[in-house]
Amino acid sequence: MRLAFASLVFVAGCLEAGERAASCPDGDTSCTTTCPAGETCSPDTPNGLYFGGATTCNSAYAGGPMATAVGGTQTIVIDGLGILPFTVAVDGDAFTAMAGAGGTVAVTGVADGTAELRILDPGTGELYDRIALDVATAESAQVSSCTTLWGDGEPTHVLWFDSTALLAVELVGGGTVLADQTMTIALPAGSNPYSWDSFAPSVPLATGTLAVETTLTDGTPLTATAGVVDHADAVTYAATLGEPLSDGLAVGDTGLYAFAATSAGAGIMDVPFTTATDAPLSVGPYAVTGDFVSVDAVAVGDGHLTVSAGGAHATFEIPVIAAKAAAPTPHPLDAPRPAHAAGERARMHAAD
Repeated sequence: MRLAFASLVFVAGCLEAGERAASCPDGDTSCTTTCPAGETCSPDTPNGLYFGGATTCNSAYAGGPMATAVGGTQTIVIDGLGILPFTVAVDGDAFTAMAGAGGTVAVTGVADGTAELRILDPGTGELYDRIALDVATAESAQVSSCTTLWGDGEPTHVLWFDSTALLAVELVGGGTVLADQTMTIALPAGSNPYSWDSFAPSVPLATGTLAVETTLTDGTPLTATAGVVDHADAVTYAATLGEPLSDGLAVGDTGLYAFAATSAGAGIMDVPFTTATDAPLSVGPYAVTGDFVSVDAVAVGDGHLTVSAGGAHATFEIPVIAAKAAAPTPHPLDAPRPAHAAGERARMHAAD
């Protein structure tokens, strides 16, 4: 069986290499890292260091450091120090930093810009590694879903009123989402805290505008907002997340497609979907989030997939073609026999 993952997107992260570590190819431990200009580097971290940062509720894994909000905080995690003692220094004015336990550094945003976080040997002052970190002012805040995946071309969204999926408060500034891991979120009634940036509603949200009062670590207030709806106007195929449905499937294949329910043109996050198919297709066993549908191709013909959400319905045609015939497996006796080298007596006989 072949999986035709027409629209699956995973958001995952990995630790970010420091400047010394980045001078060698990933995984090449035999490489000698380059010491940054103007630095004296410690021989105790020959492969450099890697850095992690805040994990948001919609991050699959901890990634590299995010940009930190002015007045906000972020915990930077260092990988590669082992049990080495360390101290920190900052080259620039964008943030301050304080070494913590377990190979962590607490960063506080001070001003828009970029500064260098330097990890040092406390005895010699030699550099273990360094990394540039960004800081930006939080210009606005929004409430977003922790579970719905969106592709480019879906700039606006609203929430489904009776979803109990995790919701995130996102600080936005400098064209990106910012970290403040010690901000305060005034939870909506009937909601429970989940992580530094998220909460879980346990009762339906009132339709209209959800406003969540948020306070940055330095006391700066922001109101995170999102629309809330209880009906959909339309169901559409999320073409930005995959290939056209008209490409179809071959018998025996499984397609995984994404759909969006919309209200006044805005995508509805976490709205439940139901599906139905006709004879050439059947609903498959795979599911990622509520807006993904897996479909099995079981017979040749023009298949139809009906998707419903929030009171709206749409039917999509998926052509199914015959499976490509597998190449015949040769019989073992038909396989070419390996050539044999003649022994010395055989070569003498051949010469006669």
